[in-house]
Amino acid sequence: ALKVAPDFPEVYFHVSGKAPPSVTIPKNVGFLDQQEFQGAYLCGVTAGLMTKSNKVGYVGGMEIPPQLANLAAFTNGVRSVNPKIEILAVLTGTFEDPEKGREAALSQIANGADVIMQTADSTGMGAIQAAKEKGVKLIGYGGDQNEMAPELFLTSLIVENPKAIALQVKRIGEGSFGGSMWVAGIKEGIINIAPFGKS
Repeated sequence: ALKVAPDFPEVYFHVSGKAPPSVTIPKNVGFLDQQEFQGAYLCGVTAGLMTKSNKVGYVGGMEIPPQLANLAAFTNGVRSVNPKIEILAVLTGTFEDPEKGREAALSQIANGADVIMQTADSTGMGAIQAAKEKGVKLIGYGGDQNEMAPELFLTSLIVENPKAIALQVKRIGEGSFGGSMWVAGIKEGIINIAPFGKS
């Protein structure tokens, strides 16, 4: 986007993620640094309040900055409730391997985790399957996943991508879109957690 944007000044380029350091951002490029970790922190608080075994699991995707930030925030959220809770976490290295997610969650459950959070897309579907097999509480990712197991889901970390894009379009109209990085999260309404489930 940074390379081609100057050749297409009438086109607006939305980029998810952080702008490279010390780069001049063209006026028609807008970076969005979504603060997913804010929602992950709240999910951690929820897991910390709901665990009975004092062990919770976390199944993530690739070892990239947003996933590392989500795991750190989840851990801090759990520990804000009870610093003695053990977090059994794994970043699987993939977003596209449900069996790997299932195996990771089954291992965490076998080691005592009674709440599992996933932030791993398709890999996370395997973690959900494992929790369903063992009757373990769940925290989802992306959108409200409650309907997959209403008796087990506590909440989900919601990433409102359509709203983020709509707000970027609004920023274009206001003249505040390009040339900078927009940092947005819960306050701006693009990160949230789902309503608490029946469980």
